Amino acid sequence: MAEAAPPSLEEDVSPALGVRPRILIPLLVALTLLIVAFGALLDGDIRQRRADDIARTTQLADHLIVGELAAGIHVMSSLAAALVRNDELRSAFTARDRDALFRASQPIFERLHRDNRITHFYYHAPEGTNFLRVHHPEE
Repeated sequence: MAEAAPPSLEEDVSPALGVRPRILIPLLVALTLLIVAFGALLDGDIRQRRADDIARTTQLADHLIVGELAAGIHVMSSLAAALVRNDELRSAFTARDRDALFRASQPIFERLHRDNRITHFYYHAPEGTNFLRVHHPEE
């Protein structure tokens, strides 16, 4: 009996097996590159959206702050005009009568504190010192 020769490797490999690596390896490389490119684009898009959100939020906050400042300036301008026209305050300040100035200013300060959350009310002397702190008259 003749012994059959062991099959060679070339005989075990079918032609279909040779085609698979030639197609699958480039296909896997292409898919990997597509996934990496998609991830990079997604990351860039997320970063851009985050930057846009931050810019939009900053702009809204800026507008809000400007609006609040304008409202505060309006309140303070109106208050300053009313105080300057008040003859009782003017005469007490001119006479340097702290008690009379405090008595005349206390109701004004209480209303401003209640209505506008103003917490400090000062009178400054021409030389730059605090003449009266209505919110803390003892100081």
